[in-house]
Amino acid sequence: MALSRLVYRLTGSTLLLGVVAFANQAPTLFFSPFAGVAADRWNRRRLLLRTQGLSMVQALVLAALVPTREIEIRHIVTLSVFIGRINAFDMPIR
Repeated sequence: MALSRLVYRLTGSTLLLGVVAFANQAPTLFFSPFAGVAADRWNRRRLLLRTQGLSMVQALVLAALVPTREIEIRHIVTLSVFIGRINAFDMPIR
């Protein structure tokens, strides 16, 4: 929700809101089958710790860019794809 608000405040574009939402959800479609296999084959606790650690990295990058006003829409889309890939693995592992 906060990311959507940030995109709208930066751009005022509803199209870019959709692009960011798509960038967040599309990796789930493509990577979830592989995540299911990974969840069955490897230690789920370790996988979950890795996904949570990567989520923390994404949040820290975003938290560093916003207050310094260095954030651009390309950063937001890239970070959305990154968190989408992480969530694609995180959800089946849980």
